[in-house]
Amino acid sequence: MVKTKANEREFQGQVIKWIGKQIEQGGLPFKNAINDPGLYGQPTVKFPDVLVTLDESCKQPFCGWELKTPKTDVRNKELLKDAVKKAQTLGAKYFVTWNMQTATIWRTPEKTRISVQEKDEVREFGPYRQITSVSDIRDAEKTLLLESVCAKLLRDLASLYYDEKTNLPVTDTTFFVDMVGNTSGEMAETLLDDINRAVANKSFNKKLDAWVKKQGINKYDQYYRKTLAQQITYKIIGKILFYMTLRKHRLELPRMELSSKNYKTAIKKMRGLFQHALEVDYQAVFEPDITDEIELSADTVKIITQLTENLAHWSFDLMPLDVIGNVFEKLIPEEARHSLGQYFTPDNLVDLIVSFCVRSGDDFVMDPTCGTGTFLIRSYDKLRSLRRKAHHKLLEQVWGFDIAGFPAELATINLYRQDFNDYLNFPRVLSKDFFEVLPGASFGFPPPKKTIKTGERVNVRIPKFDALVGNFPFIRQERIEKAEKGYKDKLEKVLFERWGKQYPALFRDKVRGNNFNGKQKLRLSGQADIYAYLFFHSAAHLKIGGRMGFVTSNSWLDVAYGYELQKFFLSKFKVIAICESRCEPWFEQSAVNTVFTILERSDDKKANENNSVRFVKIKRPLGELFEKDAAIDAQSRWIELEKFVDRIEGVAATGEVWDSSRCRKFPDISEEFVRQPEIISYEDDDIRMRLIRQGDLANEVEAAGQTVKWGQYLRAPDIYFEILEKCADKFVPLAEVADIRRGITTGINEFFYLTEDKIKHWEIERKFLKPVITSTKEIPTIFVDEKKLSQKLFVCDKSKKGLAGTHALKYIRRAERHEKQWLKAPSVQGRKYWYAVPKNEVSDFLILRFRDKRHYTPVNPQNLLVGDTLFVGEFKDKSHSEFGCAFLNSALTALFTEVLGRTNLGDGLLTTYGPEIEMLLLPLKDTAKASRKKTEKVLNAFRRLGKRKVLPFGKEIKRKDRKDFEEAIFECLGLGQAECKAVCEAVNELMEERHLLPKLRSAKKKRRFEQDFEKLCEEVGEEIFPDGVRKFPDAFVKGWPRVKCEEIAVAAAELKLGENFLGKQEICDSQGQHFMDVSSEAKGKFIVYAKRKDEHIIKLPTSEIVVKKAVQNYEIYLKEQKQKLYTAFMEKCSNHNSSENMARQVFEEFGLPDIQI
Repeated sequence: MVKTKANEREFQGQVIKWIGKQIEQGGLPFKNAINDPGLYGQPTVKFPDVLVTLDESCKQPFCGWELKTPKTDVRNKELLKDAVKKAQTLGAKYFVTWNMQTATIWRTPEKTRISVQEKDEVREFGPYRQITSVSDIRDAEKTLLLESVCAKLLRDLASLYYDEKTNLPVTDTTFFVDMVGNTSGEMAETLLDDINRAVANKSFNKKLDAWVKKQGINKYDQYYRKTLAQQITYKIIGKILFYMTLRKHRLELPRMELSSKNYKTAIKKMRGLFQHALEVDYQAVFEPDITDEIELSADTVKIITQLTENLAHWSFDLMPLDVIGNVFEKLIPEEARHSLGQYFTPDNLVDLIVSFCVRSGDDFVMDPTCGTGTFLIRSYDKLRSLRRKAHHKLLEQVWGFDIAGFPAELATINLYRQDFNDYLNFPRVLSKDFFEVLPGASFGFPPPKKTIKTGERVNVRIPKFDALVGNFPFIRQERIEKAEKGYKDKLEKVLFERWGKQYPALFRDKVRGNNFNGKQKLRLSGQADIYAYLFFHSAAHLKIGGRMGFVTSNSWLDVAYGYELQKFFLSKFKVIAICESRCEPWFEQSAVNTVFTILERSDDKKANENNSVRFVKIKRPLGELFEKDAAIDAQSRWIELEKFVDRIEGVAATGEVWDSSRCRKFPDISEEFVRQPEIISYEDDDIRMRLIRQGDLANEVEAAGQTVKWGQYLRAPDIYFEILEKCADKFVPLAEVADIRRGITTGINEFFYLTEDKIKHWEIERKFLKPVITSTKEIPTIFVDEKKLSQKLFVCDKSKKGLAGTHALKYIRRAERHEKQWLKAPSVQGRKYWYAVPKNEVSDFLILRFRDKRHYTPVNPQNLLVGDTLFVGEFKDKSHSEFGCAFLNSALTALFTEVLGRTNLGDGLLTTYGPEIEMLLLPLKDTAKASRKKTEKVLNAFRRLGKRKVLPFGKEIKRKDRKDFEEAIFECLGLGQAECKAVCEAVNELMEERHLLPKLRSAKKKRRFEQDFEKLCEEVGEEIFPDGVRKFPDAFVKGWPRVKCEEIAVAAAELKLGENFLGKQEICDSQGQHFMDVSSEAKGKFIVYAKRKDEHIIKLPTSEIVVKKAVQNYEIYLKEQKQKLYTAFMEKCSNHNSSENMARQVFEEFGLPDIQI
């Protein structure tokens, strides 16, 4: 068969089909679309490529479309001139030009003009760069893109038909989010009053209690009704947002125009609109419940009415996911989000995780804590890219749960709006605690279309899943336990039902029988974050061979409860990858450092052992790695992501490294105190990856009997593993050679810590006072100096009888009389006397719990008392003390601390607690073999170093005395200057990385606000000044420039008005210095208003009347324009201060003088 080439006519034919399909689905005012209708009334016959009409017989033309291939620019002058003639002949207000790459809707100019201007452009879609030629009409994926553009054009044309306007698209707009968020706060306050009035009705109150219990709201919480008001506020706003989105596709729905005159009429109309929408479709969103019976006050309805008026300016059908997420984050108070641990996950991160886990178009996917549904939407999109299916078929494959009602509702809306035209459209999203979701259970969902009665449900059995994805909440389970007593028992029961027999190692007591009896206690630490429990329960829903990928805090890699997760993952999964980024924060709002973990369910012990676990550090921002826009070219974006995933999994996927030139191997270490599996370190421009055989990791975890710090495989530089390889036989953990404990815990610092002023006030005897170290701020040098300490510790182990006649006793009695709560502090309960602190023990050195930019271990030669903000240590063998303290102040210890310490808090601080401190390595295994000469060289250098102020590490290592000390340390270990330099550079890099993320978080927020601010200023400025501003004095002096003037010499810089004194008006330069005086205020203003940059001569009319009138008219004009700007900004952001600031900025950009309105 002869292959034919695609051409412009084929494109036109496809557009006709697409328009017909959209018309058939309903919701549009158009009835037909034809090509080549004859248009007469011109010298020659003219034919639009497509004519969209308002009637079946094509007697009422609405809009002509000019369709071209990518070879023709949509702004081609001849094309536009021709299109204008046709539109004018039709009498159409609008026409379309579309060259496949770019589609533009134009407003037809008046007949006195034969072509368009920029102001005639209504809306443009594109350019879509992946469309390169007319042959793309035969590419399945590109055809889908073109069809979606056609649908967008029709929706906007429909809006123009009904409303004569298209709405502003919602982009990542700070002001839109602020507007909705501010309204939410106001509405919740007035709703609280409405609820308080409504519950006076006992019958209603009983029904409300039942609804509240179903929503998971704790009725006995002191803020119960406030929480209830917020929840109802979220429901109302969610319905309004969705109604306005839905109306874009169901234009038979009335506009949401609520009366501001009669609040009862307004609320009746709003509920009527929701009922109308319910009868069309979408019972899950619009189904009424008990909250609709609350009688809303005039104040509440006024807020709702204002919101609907403000929202009318925006278009929601193409609302980006991050806007939905930002709306959620703005509406839910920060403290409430923190208590639920919920944060919106950015698209790039979501897409990468989905690419790891969703591998077939037939996969079933679930997000167990779905929030606003970002993972669900992106999984839906990935499934659609893998296999074309009907919308409702794809929805069957995507499931989501969230314990909070409002984000689950937004997730439902997000999935609905993927295809409003599919009448079998109902997402599998439920507001439910995921721990109540058991494998194989059935759940009732509202049917897509209301049929017989409200409350009808379609029961669907939950399947086993091929992919589980999500962002687990960052919250500890004991916080939930406080809110819901017995919650931990519930978790234990749920996990036992799935894992009691299949993985009994999870429980402390031996598992007997199949029933939970309350004795089977989880081995998980009580400090475990809730995500640890979610990992176990999620795995129960996963098919063998299925994958799960979750974002969590990075804590589990290094803390105690990570031990149970490590054992579980290594036993029941192939650990595919653990990934983190140190070059960008993935969450702006959360000061928590995160990782994502990719696991593949497997019970094949041998396959698991031979799997290569990949610890991946991503070195570039995800936005740079994945540049393709999901909205413009979804297919190319998924291909780009899949290639990246293939690169990660391709390295050593079969046990063989495919690019050995980029790899370095570190052999396994099996010394007495240092164990390390074999590591392959791979690095390129985008990633650094450590590959370790899973069986080797399992052996390490089993041998340790506790968490093995996997964070080191992500963070540690190569020099760290090189040092271990060369010096493993010399190293011993600090815990082996020293006793480590926390400083003194007083329990009541206000009582025990005393300043000199307090001591003088109470006249406490000096024998009861000891110097105490309470802060590292008081330790500027390595050797602690008592003179630098500002506080004393109250130390008394005598009975009150033995204290008779002392001021110390008066101090104690005063506390017992006025501060009775102090006596109940847990820390003082077990003491012989509550005021007697524990006896001080010897401490050779102090270990910092928190490190910022200084790395040092203070030495305590005077054995001063130390508070509990620090850890203290004493060497068991005193012959180790001086060299041990010296090594603890070396760059090597700084490196070990940076690698082993915790960076999970995300504030830039490095945290070290007991376990990390005890693991620090010192070269004290066999000191008898050490060179006395080299050791003495270290000690001499250390003594010189210890007396001066410790500098931030980056500056410290540049000092000569520090260099001498470090070189002596490395020489003592048999290492050279190259290793010393590499270690110092590595410590600097690790410090810079942990300080970078918090800086980037704040910078990212600021940048987004500035971008939105500038974008809105630009949009409104163009709207108010489409043809530019009127210049002064040209446009305000009749007959200018022929008016008689005098010339005034002025400075090149800006001028401004000064004082007006005795009829004389002062003019000043930009610095406020006197420049000149003129005879009237009007003349002064004229000169200032007329002054332009770098002009040295101002023409001032000689007629005082002309000057006054020009100034007066100009100021009227300025006030009018500023009022227009202010009004336009208020409509878009509803914030008085922001509107004023933006109006001022637009004035500045257009060179207009600021003026009060």
